[in-house]
Amino acid sequence: MLGKESIHFGAHGTGSSAKLAINLLLALVGEGIAETLLLGERAGLDKDKLLQLIGASGMNTPLFQGKQTMYRDEQFPPAFPLRLMAKDLGLITEEAKRLTLDLPLATTAQTQYRHALESGHGDDDMAAIYVSLKNN
Repeated sequence: MLGKESIHFGAHGTGSSAKLAINLLLALVGEGIAETLLLGERAGLDKDKLLQLIGASGMNTPLFQGKQTMYRDEQFPPAFPLRLMAKDLGLITEEAKRLTLDLPLATTAQTQYRHALESGHGDDDMAAIYVSLKNN
């Protein structure tokens, strides 16, 4: 079950695979938002206006809507703790190896979220990847 909808995938274990698949997308989108903000800020753009731009674009997602205040205020109360995302990314890259599948974005995300975890952001929301990358 994800949100309000239940989707049956079939045999035992397929639900776990589906969870890992959707969490990969969650991790990548979260890091993508963080990198977008950091690029714009480093180029001299106002963070509030960047957040407004994302919100007015086709990239305005429920994930972004739920986390934009975290990015703005740089406060990350945990809705989905970063430590759990780091754990899932480890499972995802292990599963990719088992399936002989090259997932370069997953591998990079695993490295970045693990670094954020090691930097003390494990109990923060996964959106704290933003401050971890910012402080690199």
